[in-house]
Amino acid sequence: MTFIDPSRGAKTMNFAEMRTWTAAWDTYDSAVHGVLRMPTFYPVVRHENWWGCGVSLTDLRSLAREHGIPVAWVPPPGVLRRLVEADTVHAAKLKILAESQQEILDLCVEKHAECTDEWLEEEADVAGKALAAWQDGHLQAAAALALLGSEDLMYQVTRVARAKSYAGLKEAAQKEPDGWFQHAQYTLAPLEPLYTQYWPKNNDPLPESLSRHAVVHNFPLEHLNEGHSIVAVMLMISILRECQQRAEEVRHDMLLA
Repeated sequence: MTFIDPSRGAKTMNFAEMRTWTAAWDTYDSAVHGVLRMPTFYPVVRHENWWGCGVSLTDLRSLAREHGIPVAWVPPPGVLRRLVEADTVHAAKLKILAESQQEILDLCVEKHAECTDEWLEEEADVAGKALAAWQDGHLQAAAALALLGSEDLMYQVTRVARAKSYAGLKEAAQKEPDGWFQHAQYTLAPLEPLYTQYWPKNNDPLPESLSRHAVVHNFPLEHLNEGHSIVAVMLMISILRECQQRAEEVRHDMLLA
């Protein structure tokens, strides 16, 4: 089967072309069509790590909302494909993450290196320390640092006032993607299960997906397992890289003003 990029050779893109091209781009699967160069305009409407994954937007959003696994900026496309193809039980998804640990770490390091805006200097420093801990073999320590260190970023990227607390973050994550540039909403989707209500004093059952409240209020090490630890670091990198993207857009608009 051959994949033809409809944007090949184009130097501009209008909205009609955007609609046509994205429909074609979303069908590209590198495992079927072979490795192809990413189109120039692809990152305008899709996340770079989706190129060639062969996964539908519906399945990407389900992976993020149902399992709390980031899908924006990280992990690599091959990992996304394997995650979606795996059994629907949560443990199967975590197994894929554990088996793909080095691939994921490498892309996290690459995306972190792209986060250079001075507005994000402190957050990028925290993320760098989390990655260093992971590289040194201290994955759970990396996860704890990433989970707590990314909270300010979550408020930044959702534009939710801290007065609304965690309910506001969860509400922002639940919004359905819409508009021309809906891919940005996929960055937020994992926050929905992350902030599932959990109170140990009420004997609430431990959430299946990574839970911020379980880590902070109870800290059961069996919950912060290898898979969930990878999710925590991925989440920080995903949100940090999204903030970098938005900072670049703001600075570009400032130059044009």
